[in-house]
Amino acid sequence: MIPLFSCIRLEEMSAGLLKDYIELKHPLHERILGHHITLEFKKGLDLGGLPLGDRVGFNIVAYDRNKFVQCLKVKILDKRIRCANKHPHITMSVSKEGKPVQSNDLLEEESYTPIEGMERVLTFYGRIGFVTTEGEFRTHE
Repeated sequence: MIPLFSCIRLEEMSAGLLKDYIELKHPLHERILGHHITLEFKKGLDLGGLPLGDRVGFNIVAYDRNKFVQCLKVKILDKRIRCANKHPHITMSVSKEGKPVQSNDLLEEESYTPIEGMERVLTFYGRIGFVTTEGEFRTHE
């Protein structure tokens, strides 16, 4: 079992609510994702110090979309959790020509739309874990 990336895997209710929210803003691309926030992507990464299995909250703070990806920028509420991405986010959907990693590039342009009103104060939840090179999500080593 080799870790590929650490993440916050969204709870089913949070993932469903966010998918519905995004669909109200703009139709989703062909490949629907919206299931995790990547913390660090590195084959064989060190999981030491990561509170595996803990439930953590996050808020959505911005939205962005281009012809390749659609994503939500998030704020992780647990101060113990560090994200290697400059802009922590959830890739919600990807076009046939796109790749999930392109959400990083899109958010780097800082053309995103800030979330206003009640949506910004809602808290969503997920569990800390990692995905193996075999594609399995785990909350313990």
